[in-house]
Amino acid sequence: MEKEVLEILNRLENNNFKAYIVGGYVRDYILNRKTNDYDIATNARPDDIIKLFSDKKIILNEKFGNVVLNNIEITTFRKDEYNNSRFPKITYVDTINEDVKRRDFTINALYMNKDYEIIDTINAMEDLTNKIIKTVKDPNISFNEDPLRIIRAIRFAHMLNFEIEEETLIALQKYAYKLNEISKERINKEIKKGIPYGVLDKVYDFVLKK
Repeated sequence: MEKEVLEILNRLENNNFKAYIVGGYVRDYILNRKTNDYDIATNARPDDIIKLFSDKKIILNEKFGNVVLNNIEITTFRKDEYNNSRFPKITYVDTINEDVKRRDFTINALYMNKDYEIIDTINAMEDLTNKIIKTVKDPNISFNEDPLRIIRAIRFAHMLNFEIEEETLIALQKYAYKLNEISKERINKEIKKGIPYGVLDKVYDFVLKK
């Protein structure tokens, strides 16, 4: 991991906070894929993080309860309650066991400490080993909460050459109509991360078919 990421983890831990890399970096590290997709999860609250890194240039994103330091997101453990698919109500929590429930797919719900030890509370490694895309929670709830996860499921399947788990696939098609609620800006952001336009056309044909 990059020196700056390690310094962030060390500073949080040295001040009696828990801190882990979570999500894309951990997934890609295990798959031996090159990545610099660093997201840090911690039980430190945003105010704590700001105080600890007062010597750094940081940006506080109050809507999402995180701090950005040189493009590295540091996010407090939390749970999300959705009233709409864009801005969930955020409640801070103290443990990974609660934080993991808000993650989109199991393969993105692995945590890693500074010593490269993997923390897996939901048997996500099994899905990663079997090359399966599956939502952390009930897929009907997951896609209804945030339909952008439909596009993300397709992107990860295409990018990693994984299969979408059956129940996840059924729910994906069931809630495909909700893609109309997603802004072009958010969809285009996903496209830039790895969905060719030709593939996206096929995605729409697939998820919207009856």
